[in-house]
Amino acid sequence: MIKAELNQNIRKVKKFLKERDYSKIDIGIELIRSLNEPNIFKELLEGTLIEEDGVLKKNKTFTGSGPAEPYLYYSVKRWCEANRFALH
Repeated sequence: MIKAELNQNIRKVKKFLKERDYSKIDIGIELIRSLNEPNIFKELLEGTLIEEDGVLKKNKTFTGSGPAEPYLYYSVKRWCEANRFALH
């Protein structure tokens, strides 16, 4: 995938993942999976980790205002589930 196409796909995926609509978030997850591009995975999850105490530390993509937080958490949780990472 060329860089311009990669950047376009990353923007498209991020738009879905930041929606306040669970069905659109699920579409974004399926888009990520269908693209199967490691650089998209890296870009989306860079800086996101589960700390030793089990607390999820989200990167800028998955951080937002109070009303958006449940949707952003759902995005990162579904993303991890879809890729066989477990969040508790």
